[in-house]
Amino acid sequence: VRRGTGDVIKSCQFWRMDASGRAVARILTKAGGLTAATDYVVIRIITPGDNPAEDKNKVWFIDARESATGLQVGWGEDPVGLSIRQMSGAQVVFSGVPQVSGQMSVQFYSPDNVDEGGKIRVIYPRSIAILCDGAFFSRVSIEGDVTCYNNGKEGRFDIEMKRPMPPGLQAFTVTATPPDAVDDPGGNIFKILIYTKEGKVVDAAMSILGDRIHHGLTVSALPLIWSASDPGRQTSISVGFELLADMPEKDPPIMSEIVVTVPETFEQVVTRASNIEMLGDPLPLRPGMWLAVKDPRRLKILLDERATRTLAMGRYRFSFPAMVPTKMPKYNVFQVTICGPNPPGKNDTCTGDPQDPRALTTFPLAGFALGESNPVAKQYMAAASPGRRRTAPAGSWLPALSVLLLGVFSRSLWP
Repeated sequence: VRRGTGDVIKSCQFWRMDASGRAVARILTKAGGLTAATDYVVIRIITPGDNPAEDKNKVWFIDARESATGLQVGWGEDPVGLSIRQMSGAQVVFSGVPQVSGQMSVQFYSPDNVDEGGKIRVIYPRSIAILCDGAFFSRVSIEGDVTCYNNGKEGRFDIEMKRPMPPGLQAFTVTATPPDAVDDPGGNIFKILIYTKEGKVVDAAMSILGDRIHHGLTVSALPLIWSASDPGRQTSISVGFELLADMPEKDPPIMSEIVVTVPETFEQVVTRASNIEMLGDPLPLRPGMWLAVKDPRRLKILLDERATRTLAMGRYRFSFPAMVPTKMPKYNVFQVTICGPNPPGKNDTCTGDPQDPRALTTFPLAGFALGESNPVAKQYMAAASPGRRRTAPAGSWLPALSVLLLGVFSRSLWP
């Protein structure tokens, strides 16, 4: 790329792979060779996906020889080499329930502006089935019209952008169906690459660990429903899951908590147990304290672990009040995590993070825009029978309140 001081470099090209598997380039000087030190020689390379596991493999060597005789006239080494910097903030979240389709969220932080015509490429394990066209794709924070092309045979999909992508956090969702097991040679690893219109890589994350595949709990996410989307106003958020198969008779997975994580700048504003309304089959709540709402971004429902072992097939949906922000976050994705029990000797609540050791599965759900209406909300509530709509038992959370007070202050969160 640069020939150095005095244009002493004539050419540079890939030569061969040596016995240790290292790539070797041949750099030829102009006639007469090097007669003095030269600076600013620059060559173009293709970096690996990650840093070598051992520091010794970071070393670069140079071997200077006469072109006519092949006699070595000098050598050197750089023990530091290059350090690969992965694109920050990169994460992929999907449920990990085998053969059950659901949303898969992708997020990353781009440090540079990408002009219109740029492209996002996601490389995924080929054993995972991906759909990303039409209703199977949600832009979340990607601006303007986009087109997604999926190549399942090669295990990649490309998102072509008609508008520039500004620096900062970016996110979108596609639809994924996990396999019974990820048996790809490269493992359960995802890669995200950002290209310019000319095909130059701007940034990349090449070693994103995918979520674990979970067996025994055959569940799917119920759609996200919201009652209003006015900025700075209260809304009602409804989420849940459907149990698609009976729990295994032998060693059934134990559901201990449901953690709903709202997007940044949203807040759940639950102040009492009666704010939680069950809109489908009733969840088996833990006796006594069953609700944790200290964190404004997380709502935690604690379940009766013994009862969940034999939980019946059904649709388990609930709603809670939340405050809509005046500006939507870039990662506008709700997450519903079903957590297993604590290890012996611990009494901590689940974080709701998909990588939490207690997480059995996490459902990412693309959020809504300011002013966006949800026609399903009224249709769903109108169709729900009174017998399947009930307010969660407030007395189990706030036992000091009297029945009279509960009757006065309980209210439905949905119109």
